[in-house]
Amino acid sequence: MSTLVAPASADSISDRQADMKPMAAAAKTVAEMFRNPNTYSSKEFAAAAGTIAEKSGEVLARAFRGWHCGCEIGSEA
Repeated sequence: MSTLVAPASADSISDRQADMKPMAAAAKTVAEMFRNPNTYSSKEFAAAAGTIAEKSGEVLARAFRGWHCGCEIGSEA
Protein backbone atom coordinates (compact mmCIF):
# COMPACT_ATOMS: atom_id res chain seq x y z
CA MET A 1 0.00 0.00 0.00
CA SER A 2 1.29 3.46 -0.86
CA THR A 3 0.68 6.76 0.86
CA LEU A 4 0.16 10.07 -0.90
CA VAL A 5 1.16 13.39 0.63
CA ALA A 6 -0.34 16.67 -0.50
CA PRO A 7 1.93 18.89 -2.60
CA ALA A 8 3.28 22.04 -0.97
CA SER A 9 1.15 25.16 -1.09
CA ALA A 10 2.26 28.20 -3.07
CA ASP A 11 2.81 30.07 0.21
CA SER A 12 5.14 27.44 1.63
CA ILE A 13 7.08 27.33 -1.64
CA SER A 14 7.58 31.10 -1.66
CA ASP A 15 8.57 30.98 2.04
CA ARG A 16 11.19 28.33 1.29
CA GLN A 17 12.48 30.29 -1.67
CA ALA A 18 12.74 33.45 0.44
CA ASP A 19 14.82 31.54 3.01
CA MET A 20 16.99 29.84 0.41
CA LYS A 21 17.90 32.96 -1.61
CA PRO A 22 20.19 34.47 1.06
CA MET A 23 21.78 31.04 1.56
CA ALA A 24 22.46 30.75 -2.19
CA ALA A 25 23.94 34.25 -2.29
CA ALA A 26 26.17 33.39 0.68
CA ALA A 27 27.34 30.19 -1.01
CA LYS A 28 28.19 32.18 -4.16
CA THR A 29 30.18 34.65 -2.06
CA VAL A 30 32.22 31.85 -0.50
CA ALA A 31 32.67 30.10 -3.86
CA GLU A 32 34.03 33.30 -5.40
CA MET A 33 36.54 33.62 -2.55
CA PHE A 34 37.79 30.09 -3.27
CA ARG A 35 37.84 30.73 -7.01
CA ASN A 36 39.66 34.05 -6.67
CA PRO A 37 41.63 34.28 -3.40
CA ASN A 38 42.23 38.01 -3.99
CA THR A 39 38.55 38.60 -3.15
CA TYR A 40 38.87 36.96 0.30
CA SER A 41 37.56 38.98 3.20
CA SER A 42 37.35 37.39 6.64
CA LYS A 43 34.43 39.65 7.53
CA GLU A 44 32.47 38.72 4.38
CA PHE A 45 33.36 35.04 4.77
CA ALA A 46 32.14 35.03 8.38
CA ALA A 47 28.91 36.78 7.39
CA ALA A 48 28.30 34.29 4.56
CA ALA A 49 29.03 31.33 6.83
CA GLY A 50 26.68 32.78 9.45
CA THR A 51 23.89 33.11 6.89
CA ILE A 52 24.34 29.52 5.76
CA ALA A 53 24.38 28.30 9.37
CA GLU A 54 21.26 30.32 10.18
CA LYS A 55 19.25 29.11 7.18
CA SER A 56 20.38 25.47 6.98
CA GLY A 57 20.09 22.46 9.27
CA GLU A 58 16.84 22.19 11.17
CA VAL A 59 15.48 25.43 9.68
CA LEU A 60 15.84 24.07 6.15
CA ALA A 61 14.61 20.60 7.11
CA ARG A 62 11.52 22.10 8.77
CA ALA A 63 10.74 24.07 5.60
CA PHE A 64 10.50 20.80 3.65
CA ARG A 65 8.79 18.69 6.31
CA GLY A 66 5.70 17.11 4.83
CA TRP A 67 6.63 18.25 1.32
CA HIS A 68 6.47 15.68 -1.37
CA CYS A 69 7.14 15.64 -5.11
CA GLY A 70 3.61 14.39 -5.86
CA CYS A 71 4.72 10.83 -6.57
CA GLU A 72 3.90 7.90 -4.35
CA ILE A 73 6.10 7.53 -1.29
CA GLY A 74 8.60 4.79 -1.87
CA SER A 75 8.48 5.12 -5.65
CA GLU A 76 11.43 6.16 -7.78
CA ALA A 77 10.97 9.87 -8.58
